[in-house]
Amino acid sequence: MSIPSSAKWGLVAMFFITSFLYLCVPDNAQTAAGSLSEKFLMNAQGARSFLKQRTTCFLKACFNISSLSTGLFLETIFQFCLSKEIEMNFGETKLDDPLIHIAVVACGDRLEETLISIKSSLMFTKRSIFYHIFTEEELRSGFIDGIESWPERYRSNLQYQLYPISYPEDGNAKNWKKLFKPCASQRLFLPMVLSKDIDSIIYVDTDIIFLTDVLQLWSIFTKFNSTQLSALSIEHEDKRMGWYSRFARHPYYGITGVNSGVMLMNLTRIRKVRYKNDIKPSLMMWKDMLLPLYNKYRYNITWGDQDLLNIVFHHNPDMLYVFSCEWNYRPDHCMYGQLCKIAKDTGVKVVHGCRRVYHNEKQPTFKAVYETIKSYKFGDELHYLNQVMEKNLKETENTYCGKEYESILKGLSQNIEQLNDSMLID
Repeated sequence: MSIPSSAKWGLVAMFFITSFLYLCVPDNAQTAAGSLSEKFLMNAQGARSFLKQRTTCFLKACFNISSLSTGLFLETIFQFCLSKEIEMNFGETKLDDPLIHIAVVACGDRLEETLISIKSSLMFTKRSIFYHIFTEEELRSGFIDGIESWPERYRSNLQYQLYPISYPEDGNAKNWKKLFKPCASQRLFLPMVLSKDIDSIIYVDTDIIFLTDVLQLWSIFTKFNSTQLSALSIEHEDKRMGWYSRFARHPYYGITGVNSGVMLMNLTRIRKVRYKNDIKPSLMMWKDMLLPLYNKYRYNITWGDQDLLNIVFHHNPDMLYVFSCEWNYRPDHCMYGQLCKIAKDTGVKVVHGCRRVYHNEKQPTFKAVYETIKSYKFGDELHYLNQVMEKNLKETENTYCGKEYESILKGLSQNIEQLNDSMLID
């Protein structure tokens, strides 16, 4: 098969234009990048594997084996693009590993805390993670500088995109932003803001610290039945001490409500399902239900978007999967004795430093976890991290949560052992 020279160069031009548009213009919500180079930086990792596949198909479809000169020419162009990408330190996209999507919303003084949370998720996994970071303009450069300062070995497992804080044009944006704590209610709008191509995502608060492989948390999606579309942990194990069971002035899930610091979301289902509600007799879509719910309960909700989620799942309990407390371990679980019984057996998997306990002296045990992860240097032996964590936790032994420090240490120790064993197998 012989291709005229004009057609050959037309195909080359088309290839370059398509590649440029795919790399630099994301197909989902508005990117927070302020310059073309930053857009390229944030999207090139994911686009790389996509383009390689598409280019292979392109070459096979457009050119016969006999037209090797044209095919080799385009393949040379593609390899040149890849070499430039490698020079810019974009990591390999591991096609054999599942891409885990995580969303986090950071406003105000939460930059460092969020970076430590992201860092913890990378420390204990070999899987690729895509972070969707919703943040204010003033924090953008801090995220980019912080992430790009990490060793390439760890950054190669990380893809990320920065998004501006954005709310529906329903005239309520100002109230949505300040609901409970700055920007936290953004999580309610993830199904509308994120690309339809993203099927599922883990939402985490900025004060989440992973002590285990995030893949274990991601695998909870496989436990969903046909009606479940989200997963949360309950707010309290003891009805006599739970906030919702004592003080709530609105409907809530189950006996003690749910906590939304760690939330698994099947976005596809959330978008498509219609929900029972106490707004009107008919079922409502997620996107149409939020504002009426807010308007009805705005003077009765204390914990903002978490309260709205409790109302939704009160009316739709069959849509929620409840995971156990070791995946959302908070001061409430230990400040009056160990209420998260399963943590004694499994160890704590995820620490949630709610009420800013990483930054005050109210819960020294939780602050010790945060400071230990913060001071850890990528590449140091994880066994050394375990020793430092044990030393720091033991120093809090005279506090209520400090008496239960072994549950926290057990989760970390087990994970490090499993990670080292998998490296020996590899």
